[in-house]
Amino acid sequence: MLLHHAGFATGYSANGRFGALLAHGDAGVPIFFLISGFLLYRPFVAAHLADRPGLPIWRFWWRRLLRIVPAFWAALLLVYLLFGYAQGALAGPRDVLTYFGFLQIYDPRRFFGAISQGWSLGTEMSFYLFLPLYALAVRAVASRVRVSRLRVEALGLVGLYLTSVAFRVAVFSGTAYRLDAVGEARGAPWGALAVNYWLPSFLDLFAMGMALALLSSWGHERGAAPRALAWVGRHPALWWAMAGLSYWAVSTRVGLPRDLTPLDPHEALIRQLLYGLTALFLVLPAVFGPQDRGAVRGFLRSGPVAFVGLVSYGVYLWHQAWIGQVKDWLGWDLFQGNVLVVIVGALAFAVATAAASYYVVERPFLRLRTGPRCWRGARRRRREAQVVTDHLVGDPDVEERLEAEPAHPADAGLPVVGNRVHFPGLDGLRAMAALAVLVHHVSSATGTNTSHWTGAFFARMDAGVPVFFLLSGFLLYRPFVVAHLEDRPGPALGAFYWRRLLRIVPAYWLALTFAIVVLGTVDVGDAGDVLWLYGFAQIYSKAHVLDGLVQAWSLAVEVSFYLFLPLFAVALRSIPAVHRVRTQLLACAGLWVIGFGTQAALLATHDEATPATLWLPSQLDLFALGMGLAVVSAWAARRRTEPGWILWVGRHPGLWWSLAGVSFLVVSTGLDLPREFVDLTARQELGRQLLYAATAFFLLLPAVFGDPERGRIRAFLRVPLVAWLGLVSYGVYLWHKDLLDRLLEEGAAGWLPDVRFLSLLALVVALTLAAAALSYYLLERPVLRLKGRVPWRRRPAPARADELGSRAR
Repeated sequence: MLLHHAGFATGYSANGRFGALLAHGDAGVPIFFLISGFLLYRPFVAAHLADRPGLPIWRFWWRRLLRIVPAFWAALLLVYLLFGYAQGALAGPRDVLTYFGFLQIYDPRRFFGAISQGWSLGTEMSFYLFLPLYALAVRAVASRVRVSRLRVEALGLVGLYLTSVAFRVAVFSGTAYRLDAVGEARGAPWGALAVNYWLPSFLDLFAMGMALALLSSWGHERGAAPRALAWVGRHPALWWAMAGLSYWAVSTRVGLPRDLTPLDPHEALIRQLLYGLTALFLVLPAVFGPQDRGAVRGFLRSGPVAFVGLVSYGVYLWHQAWIGQVKDWLGWDLFQGNVLVVIVGALAFAVATAAASYYVVERPFLRLRTGPRCWRGARRRRREAQVVTDHLVGDPDVEERLEAEPAHPADAGLPVVGNRVHFPGLDGLRAMAALAVLVHHVSSATGTNTSHWTGAFFARMDAGVPVFFLLSGFLLYRPFVVAHLEDRPGPALGAFYWRRLLRIVPAYWLALTFAIVVLGTVDVGDAGDVLWLYGFAQIYSKAHVLDGLVQAWSLAVEVSFYLFLPLFAVALRSIPAVHRVRTQLLACAGLWVIGFGTQAALLATHDEATPATLWLPSQLDLFALGMGLAVVSAWAARRRTEPGWILWVGRHPGLWWSLAGVSFLVVSTGLDLPREFVDLTARQELGRQLLYAATAFFLLLPAVFGDPERGRIRAFLRVPLVAWLGLVSYGVYLWHKDLLDRLLEEGAAGWLPDVRFLSLLALVVALTLAAAALSYYLLERPVLRLKGRVPWRRRPAPARADELGSRAR
């Protein structure tokens, strides 16, 4: 729908090469209707086929009200107040009643007012009123005839489909729909525009979804899907190919207009048929077949797609307003503008607004779906869990939750060595750190650091790098600590180095090569430059320290830490010690002293900046803090009961994030640090290092200690979007700076709106997330599947027959 409206608003649908495809993107509405028919009818039909009581009508309507009304009302008010769309649309009581009551489809004069795409919600609401009453009627008929329930259900759906087709034929052939030359409706005062969008006109689409619900429930009731349905489930790509063919036909082969020109009866009926087939073929793989198999289903279950689906209601409500706002910012009139720029900008803002709508409005209201207090007596008598299990399978409002992606395979797999501890909140911290560095660079590029009071904070958001260093120290050292405390061999050095190479090198080389060849933001003069940049060695040369991907200096530090860490762990194990925990903590404390002392010594002995302050010895204090957390975490995990002070630490996540906020506030405003890239005094540099470390340390504590399922902070870190951002955070870190530089070279500062920081930030975030997602799914994840195939690992030789015989004896 967003592509459809962007194509219309920019005029691309009428004149562009692929305009015909965008012009019929309103096929998204039939998909919504089909999905609603399937999801909402399935609990009713499943209960009917199993001869069980169905979901109470009042409970169904209550849940539908919570799902639709609050977010729509909030969007209706905010779009009107913030964007000024449809000014005067709320001029009187009738306007308020029409728009807030989902009645605009019954009034042609207000049909396109307020949130124009909200007409489909009027149709949906009428379907919600109709559906449970229809289900009751079908059950009543089935109880009075000598026909199987399955056949009664099927005949009822056929009747709904034919009724809808007959209604549409009557509407299009009646005098009320005949249009004059200027498109004004004649005849009946309601006009064809409204009548054509009433529920009977779309019952065929809802009936198709309800038919899928019937077949799905029937197969589940039988215990095994019939051969026909099993065959359908085995060929998801075939159905998507059929969907593509149907969509191509309705877009290019039926002769439909690309604008709002009224359709004749034949055109309207054929469009409805092909839209319905497109939606049906798209939904089939998600209904039938094993849902964990196939590229089509893998795409539908991928992190970004699942998250956008989670907030899709908000995207639907807000995208039209953002399309108009983006065009206003860029000074484009109706049917003007670059369609790609409008799509990217509107998509970024719409997804962000939809996420806010979901987490601030929709989800809190959905927690009330069990009903007001006056209904809870009935809920206690009829156990809610039983109702959910038996009658609401597939209801999105009951099972509407998206588990956070696990931590990155290359990183999260490491702390699992020795015990099965998992730290889901660390993905969220990765996301925060990567986005903080992105905001830091955008703010610096737009001059916000020095021109606005917020610049004092944006200038210090490079604190995201210390967060990465502490995370690496914690995650990578914990397996060695666990092995040491349990007195067993630690991770193999070869396997460790191989995994680190796969995790860091391919994605970095891709981003660097793209920046050199395509973006043109990195210059390479000779073979020596290639060795410095591709070999993670730029920090060891004053001439190259900020060459290549500027932010990649931290990767050079990380690589040197990877080389150092297992050797340090092996050396520590070789020291005889009775108290291993104490030895580990003393060693981490020694590393902290070495790191901070080296930094202080370099600053005291050099009058100007030296790259040596970026070398590993000068950053060891940051890694040592993470390693210390790994020691304490591994020690606590081995005890039968956690010590009281660790339990106390885990019970107060808000305290630690408050201290992190205080540390960040002090480093931003209390040290008089410059907001631009200039040399710091020794006092400023050391103070910044200490406060950055404190900020990162306090941020990590809630993700390391305490119940990961409790607390708003940990819930935030496990939000699907935040978890997915953590999954692709490496790509975000690699790609954002050069994409930003390229946009500025293309004159983005000139054609973006006056609020340059926010608009440039939105564009950079959208482009960066796209690049990071492509990098992860097309390169990083496939490469990481090789992590178990260490090339220099010796394979056990096959045993000879005589050896097998001797073993047997």
